[in-house]
Amino acid sequence: MDRLNDCIDILNEGLKRTSNKLLTIQKAQALLKKDEGKEALALIEEELTNFPNDFLLLRTKFLSMLCENGVCDGPPEKYIEFANSILKLKPDNKEILILKAMILAMARRVKDAEKVIREDINFVINPYEENPTIDTSVAYISVYLNLTKGLYSDALKVANHCLVSYPNNPIAYITKAYIIGYALIFNWEINEANVDNFKGLIDKAMHYEPILFNQAIYLQFKAYILRELGNSEEAYDVIEEAIELYNKDFDFYRTKIYFLLSNGRDNEALKLLDSIIDDFPKSKVSINKLKSFIYFKIQDFTNGLKVIDEVIEEVPNEKHLHNNKALILAKLNREEEAIESIKKLIEIDPQDGNSYDTYGEILMELGKYEEALEKLEEAERLDPNGWYICYTYQKMGDCYEKLGLPNKARECGEKLNSAEKRRGVFYKDIYEKKSSNQSNY
Repeated sequence: MDRLNDCIDILNEGLKRTSNKLLTIQKAQALLKKDEGKEALALIEEELTNFPNDFLLLRTKFLSMLCENGVCDGPPEKYIEFANSILKLKPDNKEILILKAMILAMARRVKDAEKVIREDINFVINPYEENPTIDTSVAYISVYLNLTKGLYSDALKVANHCLVSYPNNPIAYITKAYIIGYALIFNWEINEANVDNFKGLIDKAMHYEPILFNQAIYLQFKAYILRELGNSEEAYDVIEEAIELYNKDFDFYRTKIYFLLSNGRDNEALKLLDSIIDDFPKSKVSINKLKSFIYFKIQDFTNGLKVIDEVIEEVPNEKHLHNNKALILAKLNREEEAIESIKKLIEIDPQDGNSYDTYGEILMELGKYEEALEKLEEAERLDPNGWYICYTYQKMGDCYEKLGLPNKARECGEKLNSAEKRRGVFYKDIYEKKSSNQSNY
C-alpha cells in the first residue's frame, strides 16, 4: 500500500507539470488497486470531457465502474451498453469482449455470453499462437457457462485443454479446481473429483501466482469448498492463512465472519468486526450491516435497529438497509412502521422481488399467511431465479403448512429443491447472501 501511495505521489507531481492522459490512466489504475474506485472513476470522467472518444480512457472507466459497483450490482444493461459503446471504437478488442461475456454470464444470459465467446472472440486455444491472458480468461468463462448448463464433461475438456496449453499459468489450475471443487459438493460424476486433487490444483495455482492478493483469493475459494464439505476446522485455518497472506481486503474477513457465524460463534464475530472497523473505513457500512445481521441472528433487535439506523444516516439511499430495517421493526412488533417502510421501498423499485419477499415475511410475522403468500408469489413472478428465491419457497411452504395445505407445501419443497440445483454453480452468490431465516440478512 505504501508503494501505491508513493506511486500516486509521483504521478501527481507529473500531472502538475503537464496534463497527460496516460499519467491520468496510471493514477486511476493505482487508485483501483487501493480500492478507491469512486475516485478513479471521477478522475477518468474528468479526463473524458477533453477526450470523449479515447479508447484507453473509456476502457479504464469501464474497469472503474466494475470495481466500484461490482458486476452483480443492479441490472447488467448499463455495463453491457457501455461495453458496446467502447466496441464501436474497436469492435475486435478481446479485453472488452471478455468483460462483456463475463457480465452476461453473471447475469445468467448464457446464450448471449456464449455468442460473444463463439462468434465475437472466436475462442480456440491454439498452442502455436500463445495468448495466455486471453485464452485462460475465456476458458474460465466457458467453463462457468458449461457448468450452469450441467455440461460437466464439456467444462472439464475446456479446463484440461487450457491446462495442457498453459501448464505454468495459475488461472489454468484454478479453472480446473473450480470444476473439481463443485463436483465434490454436488457429487458430479467426474473421476478426478477428490479432495487431494482439489487441494493439489489450488497449491499449483498459488505456486505460479505472483500476486499475493490473488493467492489469498485462491485460499478463500479453497476454504469455501472445504467448509461446504464439512471440514469446518480446516476451512477456518485456510481463511486465517489467506488473511495472514493479505490482510488489506475486508472480503477475507467477511468470509471468516461467515465461518464464525455458521459455527455459532456469534460473539467472536461481533468482537472481530469491532476490532477491524478502523482498519477498513471504506467498509464501515458493510461492517455495520454485518453487525446488524448478527444482532438479528441473536435476536437482539434493539441493538440491531440502532446499528442499522446509524448506517442509514450515512447511506440513506441504500435500499437493502431499509429492507432489513423493516424486518427488524416487524420483530419489535412495530407493525405500522414495518409495513410503511417496505411499502416505501417497493415504491422506489417496484421490480425488486426481494422487497416483496421481505413484505411476505413481515406479514408472516403478523400471522397473515394468505396475504403473505400473495407477496411471496409476486417475488417469485418478478425473478424466479433471484438470489432470494430459495428462501421465498421456504416461506411459501411454511405459509401453506400454517393454512393446513400440506400438498401445496410439498409443491414448494419441490420448487425449492429445483432452485437449489439450478443455483448450485453460483456458489459465491450463496455465501454473499446466505442467511438464517430472513430476506436480506
